[in-house]
Amino acid sequence: MTFYIFILALLLSLQGFAQATISGSFTPPEDFSWLVVYQLQTDGQNYIADGRIENGMFSLNLPENSLAGSYRLVYGIPGDQFYFDVIYDAKEDISLLFDKEQGLSFTDSLENELLNSYYQEINATEEQIINSYLDGTANTPEFNNLILRLGQTQENYEDVSDGLIAGHFIKANAPYIPSGSEKFQDYVTHKKEQYFASLDVCDTVLQASGYLIEKLSDFVFTEFALVSMNQSQMEEAINQNVETLNAVLNGITTDHRLHVFFTLWKQATERGFHSTADFIYDNYLKLLAMENDSPQIIQQVETQNRLRVGSKAPNIFWQVGDEGRTLHTTDTAQNYLLVFWSSTCSHCLHELPRLQEFLKENKGIKVIAIGLEDDDETWKKEAAQFTRFEHGISLGKWESSVASLYDIKRTPTYYFLDEDKRIVAKPRDYEHLMEFLVEHTVH
Repeated sequence: MTFYIFILALLLSLQGFAQATISGSFTPPEDFSWLVVYQLQTDGQNYIADGRIENGMFSLNLPENSLAGSYRLVYGIPGDQFYFDVIYDAKEDISLLFDKEQGLSFTDSLENELLNSYYQEINATEEQIINSYLDGTANTPEFNNLILRLGQTQENYEDVSDGLIAGHFIKANAPYIPSGSEKFQDYVTHKKEQYFASLDVCDTVLQASGYLIEKLSDFVFTEFALVSMNQSQMEEAINQNVETLNAVLNGITTDHRLHVFFTLWKQATERGFHSTADFIYDNYLKLLAMENDSPQIIQQVETQNRLRVGSKAPNIFWQVGDEGRTLHTTDTAQNYLLVFWSSTCSHCLHELPRLQEFLKENKGIKVIAIGLEDDDETWKKEAAQFTRFEHGISLGKWESSVASLYDIKRTPTYYFLDEDKRIVAKPRDYEHLMEFLVEHTVH
């Protein structure tokens, strides 16, 4: 056991109750302005506090009743991408440094320092083991020393973290330790077989953290045999991992199972693994959502499936004079750009003239602009300015049938379609629309 670990153990044993404060610095300071703190729970997260980051520095006082556990610090938008997690033991202050390039470190928080030190040592040793296979030195005494070091490091950190919050994560993270030299393919196979050997999925400390879902997600999306696979074969392998995971999760509550499978469904969707997303939903998620009375999840999945890239865009109807037209029967262009806008939307009135000017020489793209309106008075006046577009109106604005069909949350919203009305892209704003049009269309 290293001297550093002994010192940490001694200090932890002497640590008394302290004021609940999280403070520190962000680098570079100009990139950070606000911080929000949440306490993680088994089924989500609860808001705790927020504050300004000034010149890279911050200090937040947590409520006196803040419970021990995992806390998430969100420093940007979207919050599910720009965050890091810390341990709060309801005793000690947390002082940290976050560097955009170097990552997270702690200057005052013994549990977090201990856990960070553990990850650094265990990951470095595992990386050396992998490198030994890659450079052909896996049959040497040095390789056996690495295996010995890996086991000793794990044992030492488990001993010093016993009874601490950090101990739950250290024990759960125990790596596969070969008994001796073995072929790389065997090492990979055994590592996957032992993936859940030390992971207690019923541990509520792990459930109320980001660790468990990240661990489960890594298994589903990264644990494969060492063979070349196309996307179809990869999704089949991922589906098999999902089946294995389902058996591992048999002991946990249905609400947490729902949280796990909903997260996996979202991750599969974000990765473009639509077959896997459908597999998760059809075999696990839909039933769990029904059992837990969560119709909003079913609605979100069905909306995503209806509007995902590659799907045929839902049909819409609009009126041109006395003539009724539909999207699916329109066949006059190579591509279609659906623009959902409003005549009272300042962003729309700024972007649509620029869009019309950009597309004036492009005869291959037909713009269908659907106004989400409370009435048609202002719409008629504003729509008349965009003669390049074909116009329709959907009354009821956010509650209109079109807004619901296309899941419109803001205006303008753009959908780019091919000649068969299949969704090719869903640019999130005007700038991304322009980037897409410049890259994918000919003028």
